[in-house]
Amino acid sequence: MTATALKNEMDTMALQKTKTWQKVCTKADLVAFSGIAAWLETADGPAQVAIFYLPGVQEQGDELYALDHHDPFSNANVIARGIVGDLKGAAVVASPIYKATLPS
Repeated sequence: MTATALKNEMDTMALQKTKTWQKVCTKADLVAFSGIAAWLETADGPAQVAIFYLPGVQEQGDELYALDHHDPFSNANVIARGIVGDLKGAAVVASPIYKATLPS
């Protein structure tokens, strides 16, 4: 299994949005209940995402989650270093700086 991230690109010929996947790492590269930061190339320029591996958290079998790496509370790219937890049965990531929670 590989972790991939979805990016939207504008097709300049047809002016239609297309979605492509970029491989960013393998599942073996990830540590359970923690995150990594990944760099994506998009039509609008580079973007950063935070990828989290949360085995057994959801009943559907979802294990890999991607969030924007930007922390809106501190205005820094640090979400991959956030604290993974549970809030009323929902997986959340807390900002590593101010501890405010974001849904994963």
